[in-house]
Order: sequence, then structure tokens, then C-alpha cells
Amino acid sequence: MLVLLPPSEGKAASGRGAPLKPESLSLPGLAGAREAVLDELVELCAADEEKAREVLGLTEGLRGEVAKNVLLRTAGTRPAGQLYTGVLYDALDLATLDAAARRRAAKSLLVFSGLWGAVHIGDRIPPYRCSMGVKLPG
Repeated sequence: MLVLLPPSEGKAASGRGAPLKPESLSLPGLAGAREAVLDELVELCAADEEKAREVLGLTEGLRGEVAKNVLLRTAGTRPAGQLYTGVLYDALDLATLDAAARRRAAKSLLVFSGLWGAVHIGDRIPPYRCSMGVKLPG
């Protein structure tokens, strides 16, 4: 059985691990779409900060999120289950699960992301800002 989780706008402040390895993400059939969206998001954020803020629906207080998106390919990563924060992820409290429950969670929990599509909770991704409803220019 698969359990589908929504992403959270809240994310850990930064990744701690190695940079993104797109080929290591589960569901490899999404690789082409992931690369296209990642390229478009990085290009948008690198080219024009104001346009990127507008497209991404970010307030002035979230201006720094645009700069983070520019560095997505080199930013540190975390497992998705540790990256997303908020009420749902706090209640899930993956860190408190015993080994058997963690293995079941790793196989059955998928998070739907505006940037990555579906990822397992163990997939290592960097913090990003790209909500599900965003329509990137390209």
C-alpha cells in the first residue's frame, strides 16, 4: 500500500548532506520531467529575482528563497521525510519509529512535490520553493 503525503511549504533551513543526485531519486520514470522543471526553476530564479518572486508567489519577506533556488544543484540535501516540516510531519515523527516501522514507511510513504513530483521519504532533496500550483514560464 502507498500512502500519499502532501508536501509542506515549511522545510528545514538547509540540507546537510551531499548535493542532489537526480539519478538517485526513486521513480526514475519522472527523471525527464524533474530535470525540465529543475532547469526552468533555476533559470527563472537566476535571471530575474522580481519575476521569480511574482511567478512563485513569494512575499518580500521570502526574497531569499529565490537565491536558494538558484543553488539547487549544489545545495546540501536531506531525506524528504526530514526536509519537510509542519503539523503533519511533526505528528508523523519519523525519527521515533522503530526499525521495522521505518522500513515500512520508507517503502510506502510518498510525498508529492511541485518540483520533484513524487518522492519517497528517504529520497535526498535540497530545500526549495516551488508550490504545486506554480506555472513556470517555460
